[in-house]
Formats: sequence, structure tokens, C-alpha cells
Amino acid sequence: MISKGCKTLDPMKPQDKTLLQKLALALVIKLLLLAALWWGFVRDQRVVVDGDAAAAQLLGSGNVKNPQGVIR
Repeated sequence: MISKGCKTLDPMKPQDKTLLQKLALALVIKLLLLAALWWGFVRDQRVVVDGDAAAAQLLGSGNVKNPQGVIR
């Protein structure tokens, strides 16, 4: 509906509410699945970072040995 240049909002139709509910349910299910995958596979993984090697890599100080002894 339009009245004198101003748009008024129509109330949501029942189909729109149903679609919104289905989308919200799908989003919740996806978030739960992602959380379950993270909890099962990623939660216990740890990465050890060597501060000197990271600084050298970021600052570009030339050849840097990684923990396996390979020169990059």
C-alpha cells in the first residue's frame, strides 16, 4: 500500500511466517551440526607457535628453519 509517497508495511502473510520459521529451524540445525563437528574433531587440537620463527616469517628476515629443520 502506498499513501502520498510514504510506504506502509503490510503485515506478514501466513506463508511468510512459515518460511521464516523453516529458515530459522534450518539455521539452528546447521549451527548445532557445526558445533558438534567442532566439538568432535577440532576442540582438542593444539598448535604450538614458535614466536621467533613467526616474527622472522612476518618480518622477512631470510632463511628460517621450521621445527622439522627445513630451510624456507
